[in-house]
Amino acid sequence: MSQYVEARYALLTLHAAREASPEQAQTLLSNLLTDLGSRQQDRADHRASVIAAIRHLVLILQEHRTPPVFYWETAARAAHLWCEEAAE
Repeated sequence: MSQYVEARYALLTLHAAREASPEQAQTLLSNLLTDLGSRQQDRADHRASVIAAIRHLVLILQEHRTPPVFYWETAARAAHLWCEEAAE
């Protein structure tokens, strides 16, 4: 998968997870981490930020808490930056 496709996949999955129930969000994000974690990239700055932000969301969801809006926005912002970088 190309960098851009992975970045768009992460962004779309984040949007879907934010609208889903907490249980569905946890599943979506955990699966996303599995998919993204299976392949290393050379330019890892924005990708690493997205993965870290998603991990934070998953941890909060595993504690049966609703993630604050800030965490969702941070993950989405990182994914947008990754998309922009990958499109260059």
